[in-house]
Amino acid sequence: MNISDFDESKQTDNSIKKLCVAKQYLSEAQIRKIAAYLTKREYADAASTARVYDVFSKAYTEKYCRVNYTDGLYEWTSEEIFYFEKYHLMLDDTFISYVLEK
Repeated sequence: MNISDFDESKQTDNSIKKLCVAKQYLSEAQIRKIAAYLTKREYADAASTARVYDVFSKAYTEKYCRVNYTDGLYEWTSEEIFYFEKYHLMLDDTFISYVLEK
């Protein structure tokens, strides 16, 4: 299952921007817990040395390489982690509950 509607292969700059909210919808503690969960999982497949492209700043990131992750139930990408942490990418409500209940 995916954690958001983000699909890099089908996204345009404008559609990515629509998935990011102007106002933070989770508390700082919730964001930290979810971000930690997202970054401390197994790779689903091989990582790439290509950097994540930030559609807002029009630049490649320094921190993130392109990687697919999984926890055995959900799958997500380094792009989703980046946009979640920096621009409040809207995540699936079921996934948010799943992580916060752990």
